[in-house]
Amino acid sequence: LAAEPNVGDNGVHASASPFEGLAERLNWLGADLASDPFGSELLELGIPAKMIQNWTVDPQVKYLDGSMGSLFDALEDMDAADCMAKCRELTRGNVDSMYVQDGEEARKIAEVIPYFPFKGIPR
Repeated sequence: LAAEPNVGDNGVHASASPFEGLAERLNWLGADLASDPFGSELLELGIPAKMIQNWTVDPQVKYLDGSMGSLFDALEDMDAADCMAKCRELTRGNVDSMYVQDGEEARKIAEVIPYFPFKGIPR
């Protein structure tokens, strides 16, 4: 560094949430989602890989109260368990904006979110 370290210029980085840390590993280090400890847990919860990948760039998402905002802001300052639970809740509120409601991806989502009204899937 050209000067004494400060908040903006330093040799330390801490992610604001476990999800943001995952996004940084995927985006900066080329990590594999399924091999990453946090990423694999999200996949096991049934959160689609396509959604997780789309979320790594901090998109605007629908919050549980219906308002829109930053995904990263919604997940900030949480431990891993709380962050995973919030990701699952946000998946339920945002899945309709990510997928065509038919086909194989819809069937996989319907296994995790059985009440979601996908066309062509008998209930």
